[in-house]
Amino acid sequence: MHPADAVIALLVMAGACALQGSLGFGANLVAAPILVLLHENFVPGPIIVATAVLNLLVMRREGPQRVDRTINSAIAGQILGIISAGIALKLLAQKPLSLLFAGLILLAVALSAAGWSLAKTHANLAAVGLLSGFMGTVSGVGGPPIALAYHEAEAPILRPTLARFFTVGNLVAIPTLIVLGRLDQSDLLAIAVLVPGALVGYALSNRLAHRLDHRSVRPLILGLSFLAAIAVIVRTLFA
Repeated sequence: MHPADAVIALLVMAGACALQGSLGFGANLVAAPILVLLHENFVPGPIIVATAVLNLLVMRREGPQRVDRTINSAIAGQILGIISAGIALKLLAQKPLSLLFAGLILLAVALSAAGWSLAKTHANLAAVGLLSGFMGTVSGVGGPPIALAYHEAEAPILRPTLARFFTVGNLVAIPTLIVLGRLDQSDLLAIAVLVPGALVGYALSNRLAHRLDHRSVRPLILGLSFLAAIAVIVRTLFA
């Protein structure tokens, strides 16, 4: 890994985690498609490890008292999604996996841009959790489906609720990737780059949490993610 790429990756992760620590989601939607262009080893394992650190810190800061308890249905679906993603990662070669990654990013952008309203029934939340778990394990980006279900929640509720959801997903996805050989000693350098970025981003979010409005920054997040996903597709098909 070139030192310049490492510095850029750290800064990207810091900015993305500052957004998630403030808004409740969005770190990997911003960071993953950029990081994979810098070095494929950043995704999915190292970025999941880094955001696990972020989510644990956000959970500690926000406390459990404001968590929306309906998230437990989504967590159950998420675990099934992670298992399904593990099977996909085991079966797919690198090129189709890269295209699947880019396709899931574009799906995530579409879901975020659509702003559809979704009734928070147990069945709907379980289905959304399954999709989020699958997307998050394969591409590192699992936030948009679950954020869609809670898009009307105020930030003080959204942050701890999604932090709990993501933390459980991280803690299931990490050992799954280790068992599959998708997270091993070769990823330690990438983890060592991204985790400090997550810590810096969390520190920044402590100042931004009460200032940022997700409606004002969402177009930038979606536009950047869309362009990066297209770049991944072009690189995969024509490199």
